[in-house]
Formats: sequence, C-alpha cells, structure tokens
Amino acid sequence: MVAQIAEARQVCLSLDRLIAEANLRTRLEWDGQTLSLLEAIQLAKDLRQTIAEYKALGERPRVTRAKAGGFLRETSELLEVAQYDPAWYQREAERLMRRVIRLSRLIDRINETVTIDFPAARKYMMLDDDGD
Repeated sequence: MVAQIAEARQVCLSLDRLIAEANLRTRLEWDGQTLSLLEAIQLAKDLRQTIAEYKALGERPRVTRAKAGGFLRETSELLEVAQYDPAWYQREAERLMRRVIRLSRLIDRINETVTIDFPAARKYMMLDDDGD
C-alpha cells in the first residue's frame, strides 16, 4: 500500500510538471501583450486580490461620526473623513471585475484546447478495450 501511494505521488508530481510546462508553452493575447498561460493565470489572481482591496475601500463611508470619551466623562463628537473617494474604488472594482471575468474566460477557452501527453493516465482511468 505504501509503495502504491508513493507511486501515485510520483505520478502526480509528473503531471504537475507537465501542466506547468504546458502553461509556460501556451500563449494568449491580452491587452496588446503576448502572455504565457501561467502569466495570465497569475495576472487573474493578482487582479482578484486588487478587486478585494478596492471593494473593502469602497465599502467605507466618506464620513464617519464617532463619539470619543474624554477626561472626566466629557464626550466629543469626532468625524473621520476618508482621504480618498470610496465611490471611485467601487467603480474601479467593478471595472476590474469585468476585466478579470474576460481574462478568465479566455484562459478557460485556451485551456480547453491544450493537450498533454500523459501515458500514466491510462492506469488511473476506466477505459474500455478501444481506449474510449
């Protein structure tokens, strides 16, 4: 059993390497640039991270009222004013979301055309005698 698990791990590592090589070899056009599939996938991840940050900034109100306790129970009203325009970040997050969706669809379309020669797959797949 241990030997079978070790063999399966080796097969998985081999498949990971083949996928990485295919992702480096395969190219696509995006924003006037030729990117490898690997670069495009990383760009999509980076855009999603930026979107999350922009959404968080866009959710904050422009002005927030807060009460602060002072010496001897004095209270004063404080205004916290954002030094940026939250609406701009909301709009920019939406614009980037549309871009990352287009990029992800392009990546998916390209991925559907990529083939990898992986003979070890036959061992792990249920194929009939004709190979279908």
